[in-house]
Amino acid sequence: MGNADHVDWGPRGFKWTQCHHQAHEVHVARRCREETGRGWERARTSLKFARSRALALPPSSNTHTHKRHPCERGRASRGVPMALSGKVALVTGAAQGIGRAFAEALLQDGCKVVLLDFNKNAGESCKNALDMEYQSADSLFIACDVASEEQLKCAFKKAVEHFGSLDILCNNAGINNENKWEQTISVNLISVIRGTYLALEYMSKQNGGKGGIIVNVASLADILDGVKTGAHDARPS
Repeated sequence: MGNADHVDWGPRGFKWTQCHHQAHEVHVARRCREETGRGWERARTSLKFARSRALALPPSSNTHTHKRHPCERGRASRGVPMALSGKVALVTGAAQGIGRAFAEALLQDGCKVVLLDFNKNAGESCKNALDMEYQSADSLFIACDVASEEQLKCAFKKAVEHFGSLDILCNNAGINNENKWEQTISVNLISVIRGTYLALEYMSKQNGGKGGIIVNVASLADILDGVKTGAHDARPS
């Protein structure tokens, strides 16, 4: 059968031939590669925003002495603002990918970082790798399933008890499992909302806090043509 003999209907009601399908698949694959490659750049962009907002934050109540990493001294010598130095950040899904990029960038800027991840082995490996580059006392790994309300509450409580305060939350954890769509929604949507409210309990000035920054990482899958993943698209964008 020739290419023009196979006819199907596209996602927007257009009649597609096999050639159209092949061209569309190439387009989607290219867009996916581009978005994957921009993952670290998105993390850096989000942190630039957090840095700019952190300028308005008062000094952290944390009294631990922070020994600056050589990277930090280099940044300071170049005149880069060190507004994040001494702040306490909590990052979900921190063991790999964008979450790990968040954690490393925050440590470079002098933050104390709490690493949350469901994968205990990956989380401990990430913590050990970061300890090779930064002060081990500046980070804390907590194995946590963000879909569990009890585990997430305990993680926030332990983070504040350990470092004394909370200034930044990065809601980064996310999965894509259409076979377990309820779990996908719990991780990608409900945990983001729950984490935001928990952060507000600790950071809101109305609750006696000193303010802070919340960064919610979203997915571009729901706005890319041809990339539709059902429950995964429920993540805030």
